[in-house]
Amino acid sequence: MQAYWHKSIYHEAMGADHAAGASGSWKEWDLLSAPDVPGDAIMAEVAATVATAADIVGVRKKGSALERKASVAIDGSAIFTVELSDPAKIIEVFATTDANVTFNVVGYVTA
Repeated sequence: MQAYWHKSIYHEAMGADHAAGASGSWKEWDLLSAPDVPGDAIMAEVAATVATAADIVGVRKKGSALERKASVAIDGSAIFTVELSDPAKIIEVFATTDANVTFNVVGYVTA
């Protein structure tokens, strides 16, 4: 699917599973290493999926002080939209329990 907004193009994607890398702290994720995220992406949609128990998850722009977190029930997901202003396309992800949550890029916007 592609959609157009003010000369921008939305692309659906389904990148590989990514773990936060630590429990209870914000960790960086380089989206250029994720499948389907090109260097000219300006925004990404990231799904956080919880597997075996309710968890708190989050996604935010690199360096942000915002606590962009959501409580997600077992077998549930939360979708976060994040600006990719960092040239390296690095964002930050959070999971209370690292082994319980997977993150995936489900879409992105190019200019």
